[in-house]
Amino acid sequence: MDGEQIKQYSDLVIWLIQCPVGTRKRNFETAQSVA
Repeated sequence: MDGEQIKQYSDLVIWLIQCPVGTRKRNFETAQSVA
């Protein structure tokens, strides 16, 4: 792989890590406000 492919891959990995975390945090806050 060249540098550009590696950068795109690492960006994707970062997104995959951050996106579910943000979703879980929102769901947790929503559940707390409902409770």
